[in-house]
This record gives sequence, structure tokens and C-alpha cells, in this order.
Amino acid sequence: LTARERDFLQDMMSCKRWRHLLIDLSAKYTTSGVLKYCIEEISKRGYHREIAHRNITIGSDYFQVFGGMLTSELGLVGKMGLCGSLDVECLGRNNNNHDKQIDENQTNDDHDDSIDVSNNEHHTLNRMDGIIYSLRKICSATSYTHLYSMEVLDELIRYASTQSNNTKDGATSSTRKVMRRICRKWERLREDLERDMIAPPPITASSNATNISIGHMNSSLNPLARKRRLDIALTTSELHQRSRRRIDPTIEDPPTTREEGQNKNVSTDVSTNAIEGTTASSSFLGGTDISSSKFNLESKNIHYGLDAGVESLLRRHSVRARNLLDDALADQLLHNPYEQQHYLTQSDNNDGDDDGDTRAGRLLARHPLSVEALLGALFLPSRGATMGGGGASDGNVRSLNIRMKCARLIAAAVLASEKCVKEDELNLFHESREGGEMKKNIKSKLGCGMNASELAKTLLRASQLCDQVENMVLFTVSTDTKEDPSASVGRQLSSLCIKHSPIATGFLMWASERTQGKEFVASAAYPTLAPGILSLSRIIASYHPFTRNRVLDLTLSFISHSNSELSYQKTKDLKEQCLRLLLCLSAWGLAIEVFDFMGKKLGQSLGGIASSKSYYIDAALLRYFISGMLDIVRPPVSIPFIRSIGQMLSTRSCIEALMSSNFDTKKKIALSSLIRNFEDAVDTSYSRFNGSTAEDRMLVTSLLQIYGTE
Repeated sequence: LTARERDFLQDMMSCKRWRHLLIDLSAKYTTSGVLKYCIEEISKRGYHREIAHRNITIGSDYFQVFGGMLTSELGLVGKMGLCGSLDVECLGRNNNNHDKQIDENQTNDDHDDSIDVSNNEHHTLNRMDGIIYSLRKICSATSYTHLYSMEVLDELIRYASTQSNNTKDGATSSTRKVMRRICRKWERLREDLERDMIAPPPITASSNATNISIGHMNSSLNPLARKRRLDIALTTSELHQRSRRRIDPTIEDPPTTREEGQNKNVSTDVSTNAIEGTTASSSFLGGTDISSSKFNLESKNIHYGLDAGVESLLRRHSVRARNLLDDALADQLLHNPYEQQHYLTQSDNNDGDDDGDTRAGRLLARHPLSVEALLGALFLPSRGATMGGGGASDGNVRSLNIRMKCARLIAAAVLASEKCVKEDELNLFHESREGGEMKKNIKSKLGCGMNASELAKTLLRASQLCDQVENMVLFTVSTDTKEDPSASVGRQLSSLCIKHSPIATGFLMWASERTQGKEFVASAAYPTLAPGILSLSRIIASYHPFTRNRVLDLTLSFISHSNSELSYQKTKDLKEQCLRLLLCLSAWGLAIEVFDFMGKKLGQSLGGIASSKSYYIDAALLRYFISGMLDIVRPPVSIPFIRSIGQMLSTRSCIEALMSSNFDTKKKIALSSLIRNFEDAVDTSYSRFNGSTAEDRMLVTSLLQIYGTE
């Protein structure tokens, strides 16, 4: 290119509209030298977020650009994990490219009326979920981008963990807390990348699902492509590669996690000995002499049998095998002589408590998808374990012995996770004067207070209660946490769901599968069983924040139910209960997701009747929902919230419902007042700090013209 041509292209890159066009063209015409130059220059300018959002094949076509984008976005995810939003004060002003991007985007938004970015893209581009979603799509697009991303994340997590635990360099308690928060974001992203490659697609495709982390990315692929992604993910994972990366196969592995590295019984010279080819200390396995070649071979097979067992479990879950867990696989994960030696070395340091810390539990906790698979095998009838490993389960006759083994594996993973959380919290206070008292409080507040055997029996009992609810017509729920064996099935199940998050997750998985399909809606138990499921889901969401996305998906599935045989009043009562639950979830942090869904469905409707009859929300229900929203929403509000609720209020069905004489006058005044607060939030003088755009101001102006008259 000549200097004049380069200058012309540089001017095009300075405009958001043309920059997006160049990014889109580079994804379509991958062999063009001009477009390759453009995408590299756009990357150098720091527009990595726009590249990740618009071009998911960037890793396979422009790997250098992908590397720069990944580095930039992972750093941004860590920073956003500290402040919770993407603003200039939080991220600092050290990155000149990022500053230039913010200034330039703001200028274009204010003075260019031909912006080609949709409202949805403005909505999600600078939000954490939007950035994570774009990262996950682009990192899981090909095999080597997935492998490279996982290796980079592993290295970042390892380095950050080392820095947070390095007290010799004068790391303060606040520094360690910051590093751990960043590590948690990266660890969650790593888990999501693994889930995107391995998790099976949903049984029934649902357009109302909001939780994108449960196999939805694989739903559009054919079975052969999903099988290839599964093979790639498992072959490149640590479960398959750990035993193949060792220099001396007769020596135990060095610690691979922070928990194993902090284990006092494991010699820190193990990795050094492995490199030098020397023999490891015999105290590693409780004084057992490992110089014997026979013991070395058996220990090696046992040690890596756990990796192979978890890998087999994930593979079976991904292909939806009916025999998810059989006797052989359960025994491979449970009855491990290596664990018995581990307990012998731990017996002097656990203060007489059976904390259930096993390598199998830590390995399962490191791969949450395996725990989810075990919960499905325990709680879902259609995914039940087989009788002794032979034949497929019919969903009615399941081996109690295998269910107990499944519960023991889940209990091991839960206790291992609790121990990790306790250690993280205790390490923050080891230099504090109140460390002793704080240590007691942490031990008493964090954890279920059960050993592995007790927790396994509790999990099994909860799954049996779900089986009983399956055959019931009606059950009642309660917020009472006292366990009373003489209480009803619903009250016992409610108490267990409140106390134990794995049981709560298992119940939600059971409820999601139970309520799918037309059979449940058409059954005689639907009008009486549905209120109990929704009520217990609301209780679970109030006590367990991380289950709220599952509760939201379950609630949206109930909204889509339609039964012509039910009376209008009964149908209205169920819909109102769903809308009340949506309002509760809005108050608990899912407001944008809720209003996005309502705006999307109402936008497809005509006069309150959706294009799909299953999403029928009439004007009375819509007024009921908006009235409840006005009771819980108070200014100040964020710009993403304004975009989300503004899209819903701009729909034709919403306008007709709220402008009618049936809508209470006081509510109309409250709605008008709320929109005037929107006008203050999107004012031009604040756009530099809150990210409001010209489209936001046009949206609020339109809402004022419709609802502004008091």
C-alpha cells in the first residue's frame, strides 16, 4: 500500500461505522491482504472488544491479533472483577489505546447519526456478561484457540496465586484479597470454556433460556462436530495430559493446585527431585517405601486412574450416555488406596474432624461439569445410574448402591470446595490481631457442618424426596430450616434446599426436566404441582444467589406453558405467580435479564398477544407486572437498565396496556416520574462517565413523549 492509501484506511478506522465494516469484511474475506492489514492496525489501536464481538473466527485467520485480543480482554476481565463495571475511574488511565477508544467512541456516538451498532450491541458490549460471552465464542471457535486460551488462563491463575501467597515480597492482606478476586474471575472463565466444549446441548431447544453456560453453544452443531469438540477438549485437558507431561513416571506429580501446594505433608522438593531424576521422599505416602518398582507402577496407575475416571465421566455426560455411572467407574473414583494413605498423613493435622478432603473430591471440584453430571444422575430419573453397569436404565428402577456412591462423590466435591474457601478466607487473616477469633467464625459459618458420610446420606435422602414429589399431586413448602422427620415431604425438601446448595441445585435440575414438554402441562397434577415448584424456587433463589439464573430459566419456561383446559382464573394465578417471581429476581440482581426477555417477547407480539400462543401475556398481566416494577425500582438507575426497560416500554403492546384507562392513575404518575429520572441519567454532561449515547437520549425522549404527561 502507498502512503496515501494507508492514510485513507487509517481515516476509515477512526470512524466506528467503517471500522465495524472492515472487521466484518475481514471475517468474510480471510485471504485479502488489505483486510489483513486493516484488522492488524485495528488491533494495534486497542479495539479488541469490537473485534471479539464481531469476528469469532479471528483466532483461526489472524492468530497474532487473537493473541493480543486475548491478553487485553483477560486483563480487562480481571479489572472489571474488582470494580464490577467498565468505567474510566475503575480501569485507570494508563492504557492510551483504551483512552483513545473511549474518547473516539463517545465522539462518534454524539455526532454521527448513522451508527450501525444495534441497541443490543450497545447494551452488552461493555458489560461483563457481554465481554465474557464474546470471549467464550472466540476462544471455543477452533481447537488450537481453545488450547491456547486454556494454557494462558492456567498460567495467569498460577502466577496470580503465587503472587497472592508470596508473603516474602511484603504482600498485604488487601493485595492478596485483590489477587484472589481476579483469580476467581479467570477460574470461572476457564470453567466456562471447558463447559462450552464438553457440555451436551439442551434436550429441547428453548429460546427463552438466559443461562448461556449450559450447553447452549453446542445446540447448533451436528453430532459429528460436537464429538470432535469433545475429543479436542478432553485430549488437551489436564485429565488426559497430566500423566504424559511427567519427566520421570516413577515420581509423584508436583502440586497442581493451590490446595495441594499448601499441603504440609507433600514435600516441596517433589518437582525438583522429578527433574533431577532422584527418588522422592518416602514420607510422601505416610512412610511407605516407594522405591519398589511394583509399588511405583501401582501408585502411578491409582494416581492417574482418578484423572481417567473423571475424563470418562465427562465423556459419558457429554454424549448423554444412559449408564453415566456404573459400579466400575464409581469404584475407580471412590475406593482408592492412594486416598487411604492420604488420610493417614492427614490424621495428625485435621483436629479430629473428618473434612472429607480427598483427591477425587478436589479433582471433581476443579471440573464443576462433572459435579453437575453427578447431580443429574442422582436427581433426574431419566439419567439414572444403571444396575451394575449393564443395560440402560428405564428411569424407574435404579440401584440404591450406585446412587449412594454418586452421593458420596458429590459430598467429596462439596467438602473439598468448602475447604478451599475456608483456606482462602483464613489466609487473609493470618497476620491480623483478631485472627484467632476470626478463624473460629469462619470455620463455624462456612460449611455444612457435616462429614462426608453424613452429607452423602443427606443428598441421597433429598433425591428420594424428589422422587416422592414426582408422584404427588400437591406439596407445600416452608422457610423453616428445622429438620422434622414427621413433617410433610415438601417441608422436608424445603429445609434441605435451604441448608444445602447442592440439594437446591439438584431440585432445580429436577424441576427443569420435570416441567419440560406438553405432557406435564396437560397432566392433572399441573395446576396444583406448579405453584409448589415456583414457591420452592423462590425460596431457593433467596437463600442461594448462584442458583438465580436457573430459577430464571425455570420461571420463563412456566410462562411459556399453555393449557386450554385450565380456567382463565387458574391460568392467570399461575402467570401472576411467575411475574412475582420475576420481580423478585429483578430485585436480586437479574433486572436486566428479566426486562430483556419481556421486551423481546412483547416486541414479537401484536396487541398483547404474542406471535407464539405459548407466550400469551395479556394487557391485565402486563399492567400487573409494570405496577410491581414501579414499586421496587428507585433512582438512581444505570444506563444498561434504562436501555433494557426502555426497550420493553417502547413496545406496542406495552404502550396500549399502560395508556388505557384501566391502568391506575397513581401508577401512571410514578411511571412518568421514573422516566424523567432517566432523562437526568442520560444527560450529555454525564455521558463521559456513564457511557450514555445519542441513541439512549433518543430512547428516553421517545418515552417522555409517550408517558411523560402526568
